[in-house]
Amino acid sequence: MALAPAADNMNANMIIGNFIAGNLADTFDTATPGRVGININSGDGGSPVRGTVISHNVIRDEDVDIAVNTPAEVDIHLNDLLGGKIGVADVCALDASKVCTGSIDATENYWGCPAGPGGPGCTTASGSDIRFTPALHKANRDDDDRGPGNHDAINRDSADGPHVAALLVTKRTSLC
Repeated sequence: MALAPAADNMNANMIIGNFIAGNLADTFDTATPGRVGININSGDGGSPVRGTVISHNVIRDEDVDIAVNTPAEVDIHLNDLLGGKIGVADVCALDASKVCTGSIDATENYWGCPAGPGGPGCTTASGSDIRFTPALHKANRDDDDRGPGNHDAINRDSADGPHVAALLVTKRTSLC
């Protein structure tokens, strides 16, 4: 007797303390509206991605810093969202998902300026289910690599340049 495959378990992901910049857009069942830093995606209505925490990251040079498509809540706090366009986006509409019932708690992030999302020079929030107030009024981390001080703890070795990572948490369907 064959056993049924186990359900995807995409729960309790923690994306903490990364420097992320200059990635490409995701396509197919995890599509994003341009270059994205972190993509939390259930893959066309797949298994919910529950208990995800995104914290203490510096994200810049992206069209969307953090893209979310899951029927579960995602917690996004204490990040520097410096992409210059969309800081946090609910991208459920891109794959016509029928399970876009999740919520995004994006409070206490720095959106590129003291005014918060949508202020002059700030990144924005895209979607009706995103909580973003209160916002941080200054950057959470020093990532400018100029002047004295300990600049972004993740990139201590200036000889190898910035560490760039694209993070995608998604449900994939087996072809076997």
